[in-house]
Amino acid sequence: MVLRGRPHEEQRELHDRYGDIVRLGPGTLSFAHPQAVSDIYSGKHRMRKSEFYSVQRGIRDGRSISTIFSTTDENAHAKLRRGASNAYALTTLLQFEPFVDSTTKVLLAQIRSRWADKPGTQGICDFSTWLQYYAFDVIGEVTFSKRMGFLEEGRDVGNIIDAIDQGLDYAGPVGQIPMSDYFLRRNPLKLLAGRWGFLNMTFTHVAFGVEQIRQRKLELGGKLREPVKDGSRPRDFLSRFLESHYVQGSISEDQVMSLTQANINAGSDTTAISLRAIFYHLLKTPGCYGKLMDELELAEARGHFADTETCLVSWNEAQKLPYLDAVIKESLRIFPAVGLTMERVVPPQGSVIAGAFVPGGTIVGCSPWVINFRTDVFGSDADSFRPERWIEADEEKQSRMKKYFLTFGMGSHTCIGKNISYLEMYKVVAAVLRNFRIELATPTSQWKVHGSWFVKQGDFKVKFTSRTARKAD
Repeated sequence: MVLRGRPHEEQRELHDRYGDIVRLGPGTLSFAHPQAVSDIYSGKHRMRKSEFYSVQRGIRDGRSISTIFSTTDENAHAKLRRGASNAYALTTLLQFEPFVDSTTKVLLAQIRSRWADKPGTQGICDFSTWLQYYAFDVIGEVTFSKRMGFLEEGRDVGNIIDAIDQGLDYAGPVGQIPMSDYFLRRNPLKLLAGRWGFLNMTFTHVAFGVEQIRQRKLELGGKLREPVKDGSRPRDFLSRFLESHYVQGSISEDQVMSLTQANINAGSDTTAISLRAIFYHLLKTPGCYGKLMDELELAEARGHFADTETCLVSWNEAQKLPYLDAVIKESLRIFPAVGLTMERVVPPQGSVIAGAFVPGGTIVGCSPWVINFRTDVFGSDADSFRPERWIEADEEKQSRMKKYFLTFGMGSHTCIGKNISYLEMYKVVAAVLRNFRIELATPTSQWKVHGSWFVKQGDFKVKFTSRTARKAD
């Protein structure tokens, strides 16, 4: 199913045909009933992640590196999450805005200089690629105070994106038989050769992270063990992780490395997928695009936005745009980044899931591509892109939709980077639309979608028209 490139769709088709419980393989069950989401992910049953996730560990010098995302040890996950939670907290969000703004300005400048207002094929941009560049550069900025250079150079610098894509394409199918990983990437002989220096087993993006940490340590020198004072050094993620290790002792040195890798691996790709989904569905639904532009133009006319030069939008300003909020929620609902079941292992005593007893050791889970389309949660038109559902719903309906909105996971394993991803999305979508009118290069064309562990889109080509004669930075 995974190798065919559309597991996210096939799993929905299986549930449509066979009901709320589907056997995906020996000892593996997929659940579609909303109650299963609470039973599996709420934490009361303490279901750990399956070995599917261990396949996604990084490799450095022949040694596997577990991240907050790939570890299957619940205690290690809880300790790592506690130690890093302050860096990802909503209260910390505003401190990252300058990093996001810096990269957004570069994106706007590139759009203006490369494609805006240009005739014919000169004005066609493969937005799927450039949104990926943007997402990676933002992650570099917020994590290391250093963009990776994708936007400036217009290419995959250091083949980092390609390396991560290869990792995702590997994890999807190999994760179905995790033991096979020990005959392939984690072959003991290959790992040993990596430790002895005979074989380069360090992933490209891991090497990038290692180098950034090394440089920061050299820059800080003796100040490494001092508490960070406001303005004394960049308050990026790396600064916060190093402080958690050297000053607070809440995480280990290896975990500093692990957390930066989690940002690069999961934070960039998932945000790029979400941004593509937002813009694509807007352009494919002209009525929704028009409503959002009306909201932005009315806000501009009322002096809602402080920045009238580059037309950036602050987080607080974006939060006062209800239709923008609805568009983003609906886009993430109808096109979640994760394309497979988020697997958990039933504890030895067994567990009741959605009214059915499941024996211990069984691998169970739900897919966002199944749950996010439940008509008893999201309405009879759940297959349609309709942002209005998030505005029209009463309080009870809103609560139910939010409860079973599975795009970022649920429970103790809810995506730790959800807040920073939202920060990027709300700000850049509003900023791009304030600066440019966008249209599909070919209105009848469809993007290309490839599903594996993540569901990635390509061939999303657009044209830009400047809304005003603003100058690029």
